[in-house]
Amino acid sequence: RDESELRTLATVADATDPRLGWLAEQLPEWKAQGEKTLVFVAHDETLEWLRGALGHRTGLATAVFHERLTPQRRDIEVARDPSTTTHKIRLS
Repeated sequence: RDESELRTLATVADATDPRLGWLAEQLPEWKAQGEKTLVFVAHDETLEWLRGALGHRTGLATAVFHERLTPQRRDIEVARDPSTTTHKIRLS
């Protein structure tokens, strides 16, 4: 799929997918309780869209882990301890 088509799909999903709204409502509560959250997605495009959408809706930072990360970046993301940083939300 080309980038234009993916942007259109992401816009539609942002407006219509109830899972995003539910997740965005729950994340601040989970963070306040000291919970960690791990979200798995099937496609890289979904990962990037979800990271942006959650950041925009909640203002919370997220950490990501996917196969396109460089080995150095992968080590950083894996080594990051969610209990000591603002990255309590991991997307993979």
